[in-house]
Amino acid sequence: MNDKSLILKLRLVLKLSKASVCSECHIDEILLESIETKKYPPPKSLIKYYSVIASVDPKYLNALFYKNDSALSKTAIKLINGYFDLIFYLRTVSEKNRYPLNQSPLFKLNSHTKLANILLLKSGSQLKKIITKGTDNYYKSSLESGREIEVPLQQLVRIHRRLNSLLKRIEIPVHILSTFDHPVALTLIAY
Repeated sequence: MNDKSLILKLRLVLKLSKASVCSECHIDEILLESIETKKYPPPKSLIKYYSVIASVDPKYLNALFYKNDSALSKTAIKLINGYFDLIFYLRTVSEKNRYPLNQSPLFKLNSHTKLANILLLKSGSQLKKIITKGTDNYYKSSLESGREIEVPLQQLVRIHRRLNSLLKRIEIPVHILSTFDHPVALTLIAY
């Protein structure tokens, strides 16, 4: 992906289609292709739209796309460029393990025994014991700041991790936009 421009990489990292970008920025697809192949500089409307989606201050993207050395150094631009490559690679690898919601093992689940098997527990009765324990699945602790917290017991931590693993594999619908799915925002904010 090193031969692609930064503006194209950003669109791919943010998982935006050409059609959605064109309609939001009021430009046609031919112009967007010309911008992404570095024939034309990106218009301000495109940079503003990307900055809103990525939750980034527009001045950082302006500096990135217009090579404004006062805002970003060349080293920072190389780091961000490498970061785009890494995110794109990780996304393509992780998307192979994703499935639609209706293919999830948790979809329309209606049995304690099946849930116990999915959560890698020995039996449904073990799951029922954990459920009946209720608040005894946690112990109280305090942080250095003095704030009290409830910490789950090890068995519950394993269940939480397994559920997290299963939920992360479900494909995220296109209509959901959040910074959770766009870690590029955190990197750009740091510069």
